[in-house]
Amino acid sequence: MKEEHSSGIWMDSKQAIIVQLENGSVKETTIHSGIESRIRFNGETRQYTRMGKQYFTFEKKKDAIHHHELSAYFKKITDVLKGSDTLMIMGPAEVKLEFNKYLRNIKNGVPKVVAVETEDQLTHKQVIAKVKAYYGEIAKPGI
Repeated sequence: MKEEHSSGIWMDSKQAIIVQLENGSVKETTIHSGIESRIRFNGETRQYTRMGKQYFTFEKKKDAIHHHELSAYFKKITDVLKGSDTLMIMGPAEVKLEFNKYLRNIKNGVPKVVAVETEDQLTHKQVIAKVKAYYGEIAKPGI
C-alpha cells in the first residue's frame, strides 16, 4: 500500500511556508515571492500621462508585471509540491485563492486541494502544527 504524501501551505504575497508530511517525517520549505508591492518606473512622476485631452495610466504595464511575478511565484511553489498527493492551503490574502485557481488549471502532477482556509500570520511552528492537526483529524475514523 502506497504511503500518502500530504502537504500544507501558508502563503501570502511575500512568502510561502510549505510543510510536507511523509512517513512520519516533516519537511519545511520557505519560498520568497519577489513580488514588488509598489512598482515605480524610471522617470515616473505622476500616476498618469497626459496627451491632449486623453490620460494614459501605467496600470496595464503594472498589471502585466504583477501577473508575471505571480506566475513565477506559483511555479516555484508547484515545483516544491511535486510528489504530494493532497494539499491544504492557508493564508490571509487573496493569493491563496489565486493559487488554488492556478492549480485547477494544471491537470497533471499537482496535488489534490483538500482545504482552503483563511488564517492570519502564523509562525513556522504554528504552520507545522496546523498541518499535522488537519491531517491527523482526517486520518481518524468517524464515530
